[in-house]
Amino acid sequence: MPSIASRRRLPRALAAAIDGCLRADPAARPTVPEPAEALGATLPGERFRRGRPDFDQ
Repeated sequence: MPSIASRRRLPRALAAAIDGCLRADPAARPTVPEPAEALGATLPGERFRRGRPDFDQ
């Protein structure tokens, strides 16, 4: 399967995180915090840059 980065216009770190989640070997896939951090880095706002989204605010 071609990588997401080759088919979409996404920030490089986010595309790499998505590609990691799509790996055939489950043991090679990232844990939840890794793609969440890549996503948070692409979103505006301080609450996503602290390492953990604060959805209560």
